[in-house]
Amino acid sequence: MKVLVIFVLAFAFVSASILNYEQDVGITRGHDASPGQFPYQVRLIMRNNTANTENTCGGSLISNTWVLTTAHCTFGAETVTVKLGSILTSSSLIEHTVTKKNIIYHKNFSNKTFFNDISLIRIPRVKFNKYIQAVELPKRRRHPYTYTGHDSIATGWGITLNASNNLPDVLQYTYFTVLSKKTCRKSWGKGITKSNLCVSTKRGNSICNGDSGGPLVDFPSMVQIGISSFVYGDCSTDIPAVFVRVTSYLRWILRIIKS
Repeated sequence: MKVLVIFVLAFAFVSASILNYEQDVGITRGHDASPGQFPYQVRLIMRNNTANTENTCGGSLISNTWVLTTAHCTFGAETVTVKLGSILTSSSLIEHTVTKKNIIYHKNFSNKTFFNDISLIRIPRVKFNKYIQAVELPKRRRHPYTYTGHDSIATGWGITLNASNNLPDVLQYTYFTVLSKKTCRKSWGKGITKSNLCVSTKRGNSICNGDSGGPLVDFPSMVQIGISSFVYGDCSTDIPAVFVRVTSYLRWILRIIKS
């Protein structure tokens, strides 16, 4: 099962931010966001002019000058356009395009296994307002070890229905319950490590194509605890969706953004 997913995910840049082995699925059973409801959400457009490819993903603003996303989203990108301040795909309040020198991958990222699937993007300083705010990250010494059983919210512009090629015009959000690593491993086996976080995808809601790199926040604290990484199948399965566990990389994040 893992081999199928990871094999296709290794070509995520070419295949337009594939989070699974089918291209026509995304956040399902989601809700339209309201302006300013998730002011940390950003939309990313990665381009590789040499290969003539374009890839869209999500991300989160974590400071005035840094965006957090997955490494598989930015892998191979020559430029990244960061769109901030709007829930609409057709517009943005602020937009910056940066080159690959502003993209920093975790040094141990693997585009085959998707271990250490985390990346930071440096952007010109932005001013915060009602529609643009940084998400709060967990405190290194004050956070639950697993978040198991916690409610959470994922956001993204991924395709919303199975067998549909229509992207939503408005940012979508959906609620999840965080699962234990033991429960997640029943579906994924050893592909799940302590640096992953899994959520239940029962009742037909999930993350999928186009939602890669987007934030998962603890609810109601709204602290970011995960980054959308990968799922299995077509979003209607009960196999847990997998995120990068933010608390596993706090030291790495802080070292980069403070350097």
